[in-house]
Amino acid sequence: LDHMLDLLKQGDWKDAKWVSDKFNIKLNTLKKQRQRKIGLPYHVFGKLVRYNTLEIQKYLTEKNYAR
Repeated sequence: LDHMLDLLKQGDWKDAKWVSDKFNIKLNTLKKQRQRKIGLPYHVFGKLVRYNTLEIQKYLTEKNYAR
């Protein structure tokens, strides 16, 4: 539980719809990427899938994507 609370304090958490709109990625594509464990980093809280903006930024920087 402490780990979950620590995660919630770090960065801003967005849902798949926000990520889809922001990065012009279809929701179905995000779902397939999650199933294949590829693509943007994400977390599951119960049934909720959330993306951390700081982790997305770090991922894109490491992959040399400019945004």
